[in-house]
Amino acid sequence: MKIRMARLEDAKGITRVHCSDIEKWYRHIGDSKIEDAYENLTIRDRYLHGGPWMSVESCAIHLNTLLLENQCPIVAEINGKVVGHAEVLISEEPIKGEMKRIAQLDVLEVHKKFRRRGIGRAILEYLFELAKDKECELITVTPDPNAVGFYSKLGFNETVYSGLSVDIDLPETPKREVNIKMEEFPWEKIKTKEMIFGKFQSSYCHWFVIKDKIFGINDKIYYETGIMEHKYYYTLKESFSNPKIVYLYLWGKNPKEALSFAINRAKYLGFKTLRTLVSVEDYNKIREFKPKIIEKSIILSKRVQ
Repeated sequence: MKIRMARLEDAKGITRVHCSDIEKWYRHIGDSKIEDAYENLTIRDRYLHGGPWMSVESCAIHLNTLLLENQCPIVAEINGKVVGHAEVLISEEPIKGEMKRIAQLDVLEVHKKFRRRGIGRAILEYLFELAKDKECELITVTPDPNAVGFYSKLGFNETVYSGLSVDIDLPETPKREVNIKMEEFPWEKIKTKEMIFGKFQSSYCHWFVIKDKIFGINDKIYYETGIMEHKYYYTLKESFSNPKIVYLYLWGKNPKEALSFAINRAKYLGFKTLRTLVSVEDYNKIREFKPKIIEKSIILSKRVQ
């Protein structure tokens, strides 16, 4: 087995890894979908099964964006065949109020036919050395609930963030129009700011999504980034599956005030529900907006030795 940094030429192999889990493929027609062969699907149809890795074309675009940002896509190969894939994003950002250089494990996938052979563990061992070479202090991951034990055995034992995914029903009419300046802001503008809404992974991972757009996919939904009331950097992103829902990602200080502004903006745009993540600590500060808890999530960390 060989673990190495990925290249654009690996797009086809990475796509095979991610597609190996899909048993049935569907073509979308309006609000409905019908089962169809993979070859008959558009790139957007394939994307809706799991992201940019589901088609060679979109995977290559995504890989190119990662590499141009000096980030770290990784592959595992056996006999020259890609059987595992990971993506690690390096950044400096606040962790529990202190600036830390971190490596966020954003993606880890092993081909269905090659699981339980130690490939995931081998990729992580490679990541540990990579993080050391990149002078990171922490490696972070947002695990699926059934994978917490796997990461715990490898030293991911500190919880650096506990979040709640919530839905907020929007009022019939916005209380007032919100002052906004729409722009795609650079990472340097927000790297020292706390991400107070929408944090599922590292702050940088969520900012990276702003750059990681694919024509024919992301332009089919409403997407807005900018500065709200001269102090809150934000993204509002329409749900792929429900045009009445908008996702909020926001950087700033005052959760109650920021959410009030975001609710008004989302309602002004015509959405019915605002969906976001908020830290367990900040949840009580926004109770007046009657957030409905959907699920919990955590970010685990391991110190770089």
